[in-house]
Amino acid sequence: MALKGPNTQLGYSGSYQTLTRQVRERKLRPACTACAHVTKRPNAIIEHPPGEETQYDWVEMPNPPLSWGFPTKRAYVLVGSLAHSGVWRAVISPSMDLPHLLAAMTQQLSLLGGLTHTWRFDRMTTVLKVGTSDLTPMFAAFSKHHAVSVVACRPRSGNRKGVVLAAMTNCP
Repeated sequence: MALKGPNTQLGYSGSYQTLTRQVRERKLRPACTACAHVTKRPNAIIEHPPGEETQYDWVEMPNPPLSWGFPTKRAYVLVGSLAHSGVWRAVISPSMDLPHLLAAMTQQLSLLGGLTHTWRFDRMTTVLKVGTSDLTPMFAAFSKHHAVSVVACRPRSGNRKGVVLAAMTNCP
C-alpha cells in the first residue's frame, strides 16, 4: 500500500514495507545500549485481545531528502501498531515534540481504522512527566478527549518485545 496524503508531498511515495526495509537495511535506527544486554535471552511476546491496545514508537531517520523541507537534518516516523494483529501504519514528522506527536497520532487513528481501548508508549517526555508515570497535562487531555487509557512501558524492560518492534524487524 503506497503512502497517500501529506507523506507523498514529502517526496516519499513507496510502501510502508519498503520504508521499513530501507530503514533496517541502512541501519538508521540507533542501537539502544540499555537494551543491548537482553538480546541474548528470549523475548516475551505480550498477548492482547482484539481492539485492546495500540502501541506507538518513534523511529529516527537521519538526513531526510532536502525536498521534504524539514528544518533539521532529521525526520521522525511515528509507528502505530495494533497489538493483536500486528497491523501497523507510520506517519513521517519533522519533530517528536508534542504538537507533532498529536498530529501524527490523529492521522494514524484514521489510517489504523479507529481507536483501541489503550495506547502504549515508551517513556516519552511528551507523554509522561520526566521521572514519573504521570501523563503530561496536554497529553492527558488528548487521551481523555478520545476516551482512551494510556499505559507507559516499564523502564528498562527491553526483554518484552512489543508489537511495534516486532513489526519493524519482521518485515520482508
